[in-house]
Amino acid sequence: MARIGIGGLAEELSRAREAIRPRSAADARALELLADVLAGRAGRALAAAWEARRFEAPCERAGLLLAALRAEARAGGPGHPLWAGLAAATPRPDALTAPALEAVLGRPDDRLVDALARRSAREEDPARAVAWRWPAALAGAGARPVALAELGSVAGLGLVADDLAAPWTFADGGPVPVAEGLRAVGRLGLDPAPLDAARDEDAEWLRACVPSGDRAALGRLDAALAAFRAARPRPDAPVLTPVALASAPERLALLSATAPGALVIAWQALLRPRLGREERAELGAGMRAWLATHRPGAALWVELERAPGARSLGPGRAALLTAHLRAPDGALRSIRLARCALEPTVLAPEPGAADALAALLAAPAAGAVAAAP
Repeated sequence: MARIGIGGLAEELSRAREAIRPRSAADARALELLADVLAGRAGRALAAAWEARRFEAPCERAGLLLAALRAEARAGGPGHPLWAGLAAATPRPDALTAPALEAVLGRPDDRLVDALARRSAREEDPARAVAWRWPAALAGAGARPVALAELGSVAGLGLVADDLAAPWTFADGGPVPVAEGLRAVGRLGLDPAPLDAARDEDAEWLRACVPSGDRAALGRLDAALAAFRAARPRPDAPVLTPVALASAPERLALLSATAPGALVIAWQALLRPRLGREERAELGAGMRAWLATHRPGAALWVELERAPGARSLGPGRAALLTAHLRAPDGALRSIRLARCALEPTVLAPEPGAADALAALLAAPAAGAVAAAP
């Protein structure tokens, strides 16, 4: 259900606090303090900034509030009242106080108001690119051309993940096989409002979206930012296209038509919570129709999304990695590949799933056809 303004925010802050605690004690402390801080002048300032905003995802407002405060602390440097608690390399939860939060939010400067009114707090973690790098390896991507497309692309950093170290292992400690030496004929990011990672302002906002003190995630982000900028002169550099997500399958059809003979991999990570119910259904129907226009083994749609009942499963199994494709008999198949964290570095694979996907991807492929039989 969509949320407008600050109605019901106290309950959301409580849920978000429990979700963020395993990654950042400092962020959890900030959310605890904010419940009372927002009862006064700071809450009125926040309500004014969000007067015209509509939020779809659970805890989206809490995430945006934290990111905006981190951005303020980072911009202000060591002298900022929130620096020690939210922006230092090793943040100190005990350095966060209600008066400090009140001072920043009660009289917000223009930069903070702009972030709250205009920005979205979507963490760009290149570790989520396992959604395409593992299936691409199962498809033998080093020996065949590949076209990549990310649905809901925050800034396109996952599209250059093959230029980065592979951080993934299986639960037994073995390495996850990932595509190397990719013959990419296209790298496309689709989103209504993608960020430009080559702009310092947008790159700094991406850093502010990383939970306070999560050095591993921040290191992955900085490496991906460098790889993205280094890739800009290449013929296969990522192209980010503003598009309504419900219309993304139409854009994928153009990609398929311009890359005949290539394996087209469309992937998404934690996209569903951002979409309303109707838009989610429209996108799903469009993606299934897009897959149906391809020969078996020629197109793949991979979802990395929160698992049903994620809270009871624990943080290491909160997400599901699922692949969808057309089988040789013409039917559309969905294969649950693994469970993992929302920031996946360790995968718990489903028995036999990788072999099943590899077999289907090995089916003869010759690009798009007019329609499924």
